[in-house]
Amino acid sequence: MYATGSQKEMNQMIKAIQNALGLSILDANRVYSDVLGHSELFEEHTIVVVVVCTFLEKLFDDLLTLLLFLKNGEWTRAFNNVEKLRSFGRALEAFEWMTGESFDEAGKAVGHADLLTDWKDVQHRRNDFVHGNPHAIRLDTTEKAFQLALKAPTFFASLQNRLTVP
Repeated sequence: MYATGSQKEMNQMIKAIQNALGLSILDANRVYSDVLGHSELFEEHTIVVVVVCTFLEKLFDDLLTLLLFLKNGEWTRAFNNVEKLRSFGRALEAFEWMTGESFDEAGKAVGHADLLTDWKDVQHRRNDFVHGNPHAIRLDTTEKAFQLALKAPTFFASLQNRLTVP
């Protein structure tokens, strides 16, 4: 059996493990990822998603730091304030406060209307993976992350130029 990520399929596989190994449903759930989760590409797929999310977050933090520096004129304070945001939602709010437009609007203005939607989807799957779901990252998520990595430098450069160059 191959996991496509549906809850129904996962429940069927857990039931098959339970029956084949004579386990309780609780024990079958515990060994599910060990029994069916191995793949030669599994680690590579997850690494791509984790690294791309980190890359995007770093580019976004750098942009926020620059915007805040331009507002208050002190780099260290700007850097420290961005570090304190701690969540993507708060970073998006800070962006809107500093620019007067949402990140979505800014993305559309530089020709990347879908970037935030794709980023949030990949980020959500990365978070699910990091918090214990070994099957949260599938091939389609990895492909989307890779495409985001290709778009990110142009996107953030265009956004930075639009927002900071008079």
